[in-house]
Amino acid sequence: RLRLKSKGSDSKKLEERLRLKSKGSWEMDNQPKHSVPRVENKSDAPNDDCNKYMTLLRKKQETENARLVESRKTSFAQQMQESPSIVPGVVSRSAEESQICSNLSDCTQKGQFDEIINILKINPSSPSIVAMALESLRDCLSHDDCPIHGFGTYIGNETVHSNRRSTSNRGWIKIITMTLSSHLRNQVIQLEGLKTIWAIISLYSHLISELASNPECLDAIISAMETHIDGEAVQEIACGLIASLAGYQKYALILADLHHGVIVQRLIFALRRSSRTGSPQENVLKALFRLSSAILSTDTTMESHFLEKTVNHAGNKFREQISLDIVMTSIINSMKQYPANNSLQIWGVRCLWNLISPSARHGQGGHSSIVSEFLRHVRTVTKAHPDTSLQAFYELVICFLSKVSSSNVCLHGCVDNFSSVLLDIMKVEKKSSTVAIHGCRSIYNLCSHEDIATSSRLVISSLHGVDVVINTMEIFPEHVILQREACMALAGLSVDCMQNTEKILELGGVARIDASFDAYCVSRFDESSLQAKIGACIALTSLATYPAALSAIRDAGIVKRIVHLMEEEDVPDKLQNSMKTLLESCSEFENVSAKLQEGADREQCCMALLANLRDVLPPSVIQRDKATWLRSIALHSMNAYTDSAHIQAMGCTLLSHVYVAFSTDSIGQARDI
Repeated sequence: RLRLKSKGSDSKKLEERLRLKSKGSWEMDNQPKHSVPRVENKSDAPNDDCNKYMTLLRKKQETENARLVESRKTSFAQQMQESPSIVPGVVSRSAEESQICSNLSDCTQKGQFDEIINILKINPSSPSIVAMALESLRDCLSHDDCPIHGFGTYIGNETVHSNRRSTSNRGWIKIITMTLSSHLRNQVIQLEGLKTIWAIISLYSHLISELASNPECLDAIISAMETHIDGEAVQEIACGLIASLAGYQKYALILADLHHGVIVQRLIFALRRSSRTGSPQENVLKALFRLSSAILSTDTTMESHFLEKTVNHAGNKFREQISLDIVMTSIINSMKQYPANNSLQIWGVRCLWNLISPSARHGQGGHSSIVSEFLRHVRTVTKAHPDTSLQAFYELVICFLSKVSSSNVCLHGCVDNFSSVLLDIMKVEKKSSTVAIHGCRSIYNLCSHEDIATSSRLVISSLHGVDVVINTMEIFPEHVILQREACMALAGLSVDCMQNTEKILELGGVARIDASFDAYCVSRFDESSLQAKIGACIALTSLATYPAALSAIRDAGIVKRIVHLMEEEDVPDKLQNSMKTLLESCSEFENVSAKLQEGADREQCCMALLANLRDVLPPSVIQRDKATWLRSIALHSMNAYTDSAHIQAMGCTLLSHVYVAFSTDSIGQARDI
């Protein structure tokens, strides 16, 4: 500026422009969040003293903030007074009400919980005061001097006990319950009351027992849900409050049995309503999961809590049939409505796992329609989260599928879709041990049901299921529980399926099974390691019914090592039996194999077929593995010499005798052979 002054009259214009420019930029950079009128009078902002201008702005900002704080204290009550739908007939607040609101603000700042309860007790009819008092109770809870701390609460590993004056054991519950009952039609008060109760029991879990043992308070919660069935916020908070109470088994059982299951009915009604984000439905699913978990821990069946009931409550008599099928269908429908809400999806799968009973027969197909609908929904969720990790969701889905696959009742008509979803999840979450364990268990279950075993093996083979199982064994070589499940899956896939057996041999499955036999957790024969060894023996026994697999087992030295292990004295009996079965199978098949060497000529094939015919004549019951082996011998000879009528005749004769001998045990299994 000194340089500008020395340049004549034009310098004054430049100086004035510079001053205005610097002033404008300062005002823009320091503009407060809440708009403050700019100072237009030059006397308020002297050009030569920016400090005075800053002080003036600061004072104006403080005044504006104080006004906003004061308006915030009374905004909620003013909204209620100005809303004729909430508080009809109220136009303005009286001086007495203004004083009460001021007292509530003071009590909130000082943490005077009892005083707020007294104000609520003395003024039960004023909606604005009631709503503000309920809100003040929540704000008061975080204050150190709040007497509710005197009830005793746990902080870390220490128990805090206080000699401060505390409220009576059930005084606060009684007052809030009476308030909710008096203003049943007022949605705002119902919402504030439920929020306050939830806040109290969330911060002080030791008060849950007082709330759960108060039937009037539970009735008030149910009445709020019934009266404001279209109130999304009321339903969300009420369901969340029920979910908090149901977090304890004792109180969850009280809620489940309350008024013959009215809680469950209200939850289902709330689940069927639509909302913007699905938050009420999420809280419903939390509550249903905790209630069903408590029921599963007792001797009662799940069906007993979801039967048709006639409920008398709050003067309304209604009949609603709540069955497991209805509940599960409602859960899946709510999951379909909000596919992008990952938390809701997780709680939904948890509920389904608790509720479904694979062995229960509902109609001819059991729960197969529900399972089919669920599988389609899993596809939808996968598409809704293309770039999001769904590991937690997939782990729960795979656990659900594992439970469903334990019985064939729920699998009719959906084996293909079931296998496809199962293997897709195992491929996506290949580094999750939970997915791997339950996925392999599901594969074994699919291959264990006689009516769907053959089709399941072929479907899984077409979806590269053998590759997935062996890859899983390579990723988790030291996880003995997973190794056991994978061995059982390979055993199930290789039974009567040459295609899967050849694939197992091609991918080095014998070596992986051998490694599973040697794996251990704590010691060689702890329970987990023992189960892994038994699973490996079962898989090798299943593979040994085929000549190529038997050669691979023999070449790997597995038979010799098992013979040496059986000579040890500390081998558990379970493992001894499994190894004995494996050795007997290998020895028997080796003897039969000696009668038909690879590359045998016509005469040697005829001799082998005759020798095997003598083994099955006269007809007697034979084991499944031997029947599979004899079938392989006959087909091998017939395929090698298709132009020899004599070999073709003896091969057909051997097959017919094997069928007759095996059909005495199980005609269905004989047809598979």
